[in-house]
Amino acid sequence: MPVVRWPGGCFADSYDWRDGVGELSKRPARTNFWLDNPDANWKQLAGNAVQHYESNAFGTDEFLRFCRLAGAQPYLATNLRSLPALNFDRWVEYCNSPAGSTSLAQERAANGSRDPYDVRFWGIGNESWGCGGDLTPEQYASEFRRFTSWVPSYGVNLAFVGSGPNDNDLDWTKRFFEHIFRDRPDTAVIPNLFGWSVHHYSWNLSRGRTEEWLTGKGDAVNFDFTDWYELFRQGNDVEQIITDQWAAMGSYDKDHHVKLVVDEYGPWYRPGTAVDPTHLFGQQVSLRDAILTAFTLDIFNRNADKVGMAANAQLVNCLNSLFFAHEDKFVVTPNFYVFQMYAAHQGAQAVRAVFSAPEITYMRDRKPARMWGLR
Repeated sequence: MPVVRWPGGCFADSYDWRDGVGELSKRPARTNFWLDNPDANWKQLAGNAVQHYESNAFGTDEFLRFCRLAGAQPYLATNLRSLPALNFDRWVEYCNSPAGSTSLAQERAANGSRDPYDVRFWGIGNESWGCGGDLTPEQYASEFRRFTSWVPSYGVNLAFVGSGPNDNDLDWTKRFFEHIFRDRPDTAVIPNLFGWSVHHYSWNLSRGRTEEWLTGKGDAVNFDFTDWYELFRQGNDVEQIITDQWAAMGSYDKDHHVKLVVDEYGPWYRPGTAVDPTHLFGQQVSLRDAILTAFTLDIFNRNADKVGMAANAQLVNCLNSLFFAHEDKFVVTPNFYVFQMYAAHQGAQAVRAVFSAPEITYMRDRKPARMWGLR
């Protein structure tokens, strides 16, 4: 895998990296961002469950060692909602300052890594239109400028990723870029703005049942053919989002220096199919989800000029995961095999393939619906 994102999503904007470094026994336990989420059911989970309280046993050094072992580049998500910009500067210093150069470099060495981690990719907040601060695009643009100005690079070509829209919210993108590029026609003066984050989940609304429309999500295992088609129809929206967002960004960034970063995507179902109740947002992964993941990767490949980076948002015991683990048991999901198949094509030359097949027709809410048959 080329890159892994952490500690996003919404958790990132309540996270202080200082809590997750140093001796394990001295790391503070904190209230988890998801404490009041209805899925973190107090009746099902023990009172000190990680869904309620974060032990910080897995922190910056543990994550970056994991990336080194896995051969992946780290992509760290910065807390913009609840911490000052100086905290971000210090995190970069801890990760990237040369051996022995600063007090934080010495602290990093004491924690097991004398040499710098050379972290390049940094997300500046997460979903700042929602759980990342409920900001307006103009407010977020100002915060983005403040957080990314004069950050020490320590010889690393830092690449910042802005918190982009919810689905295909073009207004958020246009207003951010209008503010960030105002009086700056030359994109080169926008320091290290590498990417614009996009999030899109497929909800699987299909049968028109009242309870499904109220919960907003379908079921991970109880589905019929219509559910297959609806999930794929919604998943296919990723391509339109990429096309629309790219055009909106190009109105300001005419040479397209800034790429799209699709770092959350896939199906999201109602709770109830997790391997264990302690797996908050856990859901089963079926062949249907594997096919959705595969054609999403196809979309990224078709738009390789636009999508600079993508990340499967969850790896273990969560939405669209690659792995399930509980106590001494571990299993890979169908999604794992999809990524295993596609990994061999990384860095290759894309060749355009054109297929022709009739559209599929089906009934949605007692009305005829159509979707593509083959791409």
